[in-house]
Amino acid sequence: MSIEMARFFPDDPDPLVQASFACPYCLHQPTEATIDEGGEGAIVDCTCEPCHCLYSVALTGEQALRLALREPWADVHTIVHRA
Repeated sequence: MSIEMARFFPDDPDPLVQASFACPYCLHQPTEATIDEGGEGAIVDCTCEPCHCLYSVALTGEQALRLALREPWADVHTIVHRA
């Protein structure tokens, strides 16, 4: 499982935030995402069904807050869970 660092600013539009969670192998949006918030940020564990890849995306505290206030997956088929 690979761990990537999210590359978006908290005020970026949804398509740019979504790009941070794209599969590193096939670039599809994750089929499922589990957000595990910690003290300094969060880790989002992602599953890509098309290529069967499991990967994680690390978030800063500001990025985690952005996801809590407005999830970027409204127009894509990602199932989001909170740990």
